[in-house]
Amino acid sequence: MALRSKIRLLGGTFVLAAVVSYLLMIVIPYYLFFPALVMVWPTLYVYWPRLRQWRAVLKLTNASAPCQSHPPVRRRPLWQRLVRGTLQWVGGVVLALLLMSMTVVVPVVLCFHRARKAHDAVHIGMTVPEVLHAVTDCDLFGASSESPLDDKAAADNIPAVNLGSGKDGNYRMYDLEMRQDLRSSESEASERLQAKLHDGYPWHFYYTYINMTPMHVTFSVVFGPDGRVTEVKPVYGFD
Repeated sequence: MALRSKIRLLGGTFVLAAVVSYLLMIVIPYYLFFPALVMVWPTLYVYWPRLRQWRAVLKLTNASAPCQSHPPVRRRPLWQRLVRGTLQWVGGVVLALLLMSMTVVVPVVLCFHRARKAHDAVHIGMTVPEVLHAVTDCDLFGASSESPLDDKAAADNIPAVNLGSGKDGNYRMYDLEMRQDLRSSESEASERLQAKLHDGYPWHFYYTYINMTPMHVTFSVVFGPDGRVTEVKPVYGFD
């Protein structure tokens, strides 16, 4: 296969794989876009020539048509072939680097999209239950309080907690005393947070979104002593 054909096949199968992976997000989580792309793209690249061969076999009418002879093509000068080959090689390298960078950029962009969508759903003045109801799509959810902490306090008395949220709307919290995950509904999670973080002190919610790259995306929500949102901090990425 000529270099130009390989470049076209590489770029064409990447675009098609990206479209297929994007459509798969209807039934799979957003963070699986990159693994799906990694699996679909090489598969399409390897099997696309065979698909084209099968398509040619199915066209029986073309196979029975008489072959037409073409006049010989005049060979280009050596310097033109060298320049053309060099440009094709450079173009292939640039395209490969571009496609490799996109495999990193696309997951991060999708992560920022999820975070901004959740960020925009939170507004000043909302209560804790309202925020829990508004933001259900995140990979890591942490909460902490500014209530005074005794340095000798037991681990289960620290005013901080990490909650896991599932697609069914339930939350998971690891109980240090029982040494097991406790599942709770949205209202039960709100009650656990109030018992853990103590009312009357400022709270902080931390929402983190992860992907297949080292960069994570997060934003935080600040609650005042009255239990209502006073600030929604901007979305940012970190390694």
